[in-house]
Amino acid sequence: YDKPNVKFYTTLPAHRVPQDFTQKTIAVLSQVLKDKPVDRITVHLFTDQNIHTGSDPDRQVPNAYAVLRSIGRVSPDENRHTIDVLSRHVQRELGVTTDQFRLFFIDLDPNMAAFKGKTCADLVE
Repeated sequence: YDKPNVKFYTTLPAHRVPQDFTQKTIAVLSQVLKDKPVDRITVHLFTDQNIHTGSDPDRQVPNAYAVLRSIGRVSPDENRHTIDVLSRHVQRELGVTTDQFRLFFIDLDPNMAAFKGKTCADLVE
């Protein structure tokens, strides 16, 4: 019973992020994650973050990173496809270039996530 969760962190101020960014991101992820239904995906956006990277130590350009937590939706081939599609989406929607966007994948054990008062391992699709 997988409910993918993505947390986005960006240096952009909230007023520079399109109002529909999270909805569009859910739609993109729904297609990328083996056609996962949109009602199962959560996107949490953190703006105005104090992020410093070695590639932009003076913070002259916007940057962002995301953490994707999912059960069984993480593999080398899927990850390559996901970062390709998601980084293009972030560049188009936020203006964060691919060299300023990072994505971290976390494959959750179904016993380490819960929904509806039960662990995901105990839930039946």
